Amino acid sequence: MSQDEHAPGSPQAIRTDRARQALDRGEMTVTALRAGAWEVRNGENGPYTITRAPDWACTCPDFTQTCAKQGLLCKHIEAVRLTVEPKDAASATRPQPAGPTPENLVQRLKAPFLASQVSWKPQTISKDKARAMAVAYIDARDVMDRLDEVVGAFNWQVEHREAAGQLITGLGLRHPQDGQWRWKWDVGFVGGSDSDNDDEQMKAVKGTASDGLKRAAVLWGVGRYLYSLPKQWLDWDADKRQFKQAPILPKWAVPAGPGLEAMLYGQAKATTPAPAAKSGKDGSAPAAQPGVPRTLDEAKAVVCTLGANDHPDFRGQTFGQLMATPAGQKFVTRIAREWTPDGGRPDGQTLKLAAQLLIAQTR
Repeated sequence: MSQDEHAPGSPQAIRTDRARQALDRGEMTVTALRAGAWEVRNGENGPYTITRAPDWACTCPDFTQTCAKQGLLCKHIEAVRLTVEPKDAASATRPQPAGPTPENLVQRLKAPFLASQVSWKPQTISKDKARAMAVAYIDARDVMDRLDEVVGAFNWQVEHREAAGQLITGLGLRHPQDGQWRWKWDVGFVGGSDSDNDDEQMKAVKGTASDGLKRAAVLWGVGRYLYSLPKQWLDWDADKRQFKQAPILPKWAVPAGPGLEAMLYGQAKATTPAPAAKSGKDGSAPAAQPGVPRTLDEAKAVVCTLGANDHPDFRGQTFGQLMATPAGQKFVTRIAREWTPDGGRPDGQTLKLAAQLLIAQTR
C-alpha cells in the first residue's frame, strides 16, 4: 500500500484504527486456525475467516463488497496484522515487543471452549419440578489445559490462602514482557465442609479449591463468556435429575475451527450434487428434513447430508442410524465438536445442533 492510503482519515487508516481500538478494548479476538489462516471475532459478530495465500482475504461483507474492489484491507485483516505480524503492519506506529503481547494472551484466554467441554446443571427448578433453568460451566481441568496452551505450563501458578475462615484462591500469570507475576484472587465454595462424614469433608475441600481456580480464571477472562449466555428453561426429569433436552449454545459461543476438511466432503465438494436420501425399506420416500432439533427424537430424525471419505454411505443416513455404530458415533462426534458450517449450507445449523444434542446425551 502507498503512504497516501495510510494517511490519517483515509479509508484504510480508519479501518486500521478501528482494529487497534477493538483489540485494545478486548472486543476483537484473533485465533490462529492453521498456517496462513486465522479466525476473527468482533463482539457478537463473526466469526470471519482471514487467509493469506499470498494476498490477504476476509469473509466479512466489508472486504468482499468494498475492500477487495478498492485494494483495501478490512479491520479484521488489520487485527490479524497488528496481532500476529506487528512488524509487517505498515500502520503500526509504536514499537512492538517480541513474542506474544498481553493483549493477545488475554484474547486467547477469553476464547470460547468447544461445546463438548461445556457442561450444564440446573440453577433453578420450577415448583412442579417439570422445568429447570440450565447454567453452563467448565471443568477445572479444562481451565488448566487452556492456561497451558495459552501462557505455557511454566508461566502460571495457583496459591490458596485462608482469610476470615474462607479459602481464597489466587491465579498468577507471568507477564510476557517484564517476566513479573500478576495475581488475581477469588473465593470458591462447595458445600459439605461441615458434614460429619470425612469423605464429604474431603470432597468439599477439593471442590472449593477447584471452584476457586475457576473463579480466579474468570477474572483473567477464561470462561467469562459463559456468564453472558441466554437463560434456557428446559424440561426437567426429576427422577433422573437431568434435562430432557440438551441445552443449545448460541453460535457466538462455539469456536470456529479448521473443521473436517480432510474428513468431510459435504462442504468441501459443495459443487458436487448431493445424492438423494435413502428411501425406506418399503420404498417410501424418507421423512422431510426437520427444522432446528430441540429433542433427542428430532435430532435422531435429521438426515445427514455430509459424508466421510472412508464412509461415503454415511451421507443420506439419519443421525439415529449413525449413532447405532461406533464409526457413526465417531463421525457425529466430530461434527458436534469440530465442524463449522459455512453460510452457503442451509442445513448446516440443523446438522450441528443435532450432533451436539446426541453427543451431549452420551457424555
